[in-house]
Amino acid sequence: MPDPRPITVNYTTVDGTATTGVDYVGNSGTLTFAPGQTSQTIPVSIIGDLLDEADENFTLQLSQSTNATLVKPQGVGTIIDNDATPSLSINDLTLTEGNSGTTTATFTVSLSAASGQTVTINYSTANGTALAPNDYTATNGILTFNPGQTTQTISVQVNGDLLPEANETFFVNLSNSTNATIADTMGVATIIDNDPASLPFAIKAEGTVTISGSSDFDGDPLNLNDDARIYAGRGFTINGNPTLPVRRDAQGNPIRDANGKLVLIDRAVTVAPGYNVINANTNLYSNLIPPQVIEPQTVVVPSYTSIINQETVRRVPTGTPTVTFNVQNNPLNSASDWTNRFPGGGTATQPTVVLVINGGLNVPANVTLSNLVIIIEQGDLNFNGNGHTLNNVMFVTNNGNINLSGVQANNVSLFASGSIQMNSNARFSGSSLLANANSNGSINFNGSTTTDASSNLRVVAQGEINFNGSSQCRGSFVTARNFRYNGNSTLLGSIEAKGNILFNGQATVIATS
Repeated sequence: MPDPRPITVNYTTVDGTATTGVDYVGNSGTLTFAPGQTSQTIPVSIIGDLLDEADENFTLQLSQSTNATLVKPQGVGTIIDNDATPSLSINDLTLTEGNSGTTTATFTVSLSAASGQTVTINYSTANGTALAPNDYTATNGILTFNPGQTTQTISVQVNGDLLPEANETFFVNLSNSTNATIADTMGVATIIDNDPASLPFAIKAEGTVTISGSSDFDGDPLNLNDDARIYAGRGFTINGNPTLPVRRDAQGNPIRDANGKLVLIDRAVTVAPGYNVINANTNLYSNLIPPQVIEPQTVVVPSYTSIINQETVRRVPTGTPTVTFNVQNNPLNSASDWTNRFPGGGTATQPTVVLVINGGLNVPANVTLSNLVIIIEQGDLNFNGNGHTLNNVMFVTNNGNINLSGVQANNVSLFASGSIQMNSNARFSGSSLLANANSNGSINFNGSTTTDASSNLRVVAQGEINFNGSSQCRGSFVTARNFRYNGNSTLLGSIEAKGNILFNGQATVIATS
């Protein structure tokens, strides 16, 4: 027969991993079982949230029962988490390099939602085109997100310099997360170069560049402005160990990679997309191969006609009369013949213009020519013997070659329909110009120039240029075909070729602004 007495028992909730007021609503009281009653319920309200967290529990504790014994005084309530696991991501950033010291690149790592658990993630930097330790300081570590935190930062120090270079990148990689997934594993930092724009190429070939021997293209190693940068559109072949411009630290010491190889400056040796020739020893320079690919460069060769027209306008005032000289009727066998028979020069601003007819012109030894424009209608121009001095003179051979011998020339312009040649004693100063018209002809430069800044030799060839300079030369050389640099002389200036450029000796090329 059922017990006629009522039964009572006290109850109360007790925190486990779940917390009263945060995860559930605490409850306590007394249950009364009427005679014959065998079950009662105790409601506990669960507080919902959006935090990803572990399953949590609390207990319901029974005590102080009357008219009954407690066989199982405790029940466990488990709260099953139904929130999505948050994901981690890292931003990309851009910063200006700076000229010295360091600049801080600050990456932000973010959780997609706050978590109720502790979240950790490993991070480490990695080289892109920026290299540690030269461009930035490598770092690694572990980020910890305490419950409720949604962002953390990673700081990377970027080194400033004065080197003109392309914008560079490095990376921060995320890995090995706990209590979160990884949505974006890599942050990219782009270092914006704030140094003066890259200087033009001192050596530019739409074709290939071949370097044989131990040529030097670094100028003054501590002066970035005189580095002879190379563009080889279709590729390059480098035999031997030339001296190329390399990066240097603040103390002027060359920078090397982790393997001890020298690091070339930006655009030291470049090629165009689609290049097809690459041959070089990779033991000395770390970033020579694979080559740096840049936008295609174009070599502009002024037309022969346009250059003559420009020089004529510059030198000859409008309305200047032309004197005709018949070379057949006036043989020139000595300096005295020249003085007595050939028209005299004018002034610097009003030169004498002479048209030579019925043959080429042979200039005897020991002749000085000044303030003349001489046009040879048919035949070659030859300087016989030695002792020729030219000042403010323009020569044009409409159908012939020019042989300069060992002239000493100042402010001259020489135009040949065929070829131009000279010997090693030829020397140029001031603003001088050599040009030829025939693609089958050539300009063979065997002389030199004065090397002060006032010297400005310009050589423009529709044919090939063979450079056999006897000593230092200051000037610019442009050819519609190939350029060959022979010998061991020094060029202060630039070389441009629609075809190929070949260095066959121990050349020294120094860029000039």
